[in-house]
Amino acid sequence: MESYGFFYFFALVLIFILFLYRGRKEGYNLDFLINFIIIVYLGGYLGCRLFYILLHLDKVSLLDIFSSRKVGYVFYGGYIVGLILGIFYIFLTKNNVLKVLDIATPLLGLGLFIGRIGCFLHGCCFGISCNINFICLRFPKDSDVFNYQLQKGMISSSDSSTLAVFPVQLFESILNGLIFLFFWSKYKNRKEDGMITFGVLLSHSLVRFFLDFLRAEESKLYGLTISQYIAGFIILLILVIRTSFKFK
Repeated sequence: MESYGFFYFFALVLIFILFLYRGRKEGYNLDFLINFIIIVYLGGYLGCRLFYILLHLDKVSLLDIFSSRKVGYVFYGGYIVGLILGIFYIFLTKNNVLKVLDIATPLLGLGLFIGRIGCFLHGCCFGISCNINFICLRFPKDSDVFNYQLQKGMISSSDSSTLAVFPVQLFESILNGLIFLFFWSKYKNRKEDGMITFGVLLSHSLVRFFLDFLRAEESKLYGLTISQYIAGFIILLILVIRTSFKFK
């Protein structure tokens, strides 16, 4: 298993364990917790793949959804589908939606903290070129960064490494790790159900929105990436909800 797959597998296992641990402490039935996490995982997997296909309809089709060679992963696709299916299952089982999400959403930060390290080692989700020596890094030949810069004419095939780029994977990893630590530790002291959920989703969306300015992303509309539009919508939605309901 390559580093990318290993780190994401490790993240999924750790999230599963921590979710069960806190869920059981809060008195939730073990079957409910296991079913919830499985539904979210499956929804997340399919959402990532479907969103990739929608963004690359000129290259792939729905028939390729299970092809690892043709279809990649888009985070927000899994994020949205997994969240929707998870909420639906909570409603279906007549549990408190916001209370369950307060347990689950901080683990999003943990998953990205671990997963983005895998992205960094794999060489995907890389940043734009830069010349800040103490921050920017070079990637070796045959990495995704190298192939991207070679295709763009930024380097030649005889070069042994890429131009220096922003390590946005590590930036996102560190910031999401801090999001996890902060909100996971605040769970017992929350004043109202939902405050953790809104805090995590708002924090993550802000991080993603601003870091995407440093990411080498081809798909842009009026200067912003698809992920930035989604993150911006989530930010506005949370602010509207937050100002419409008073938390004690």
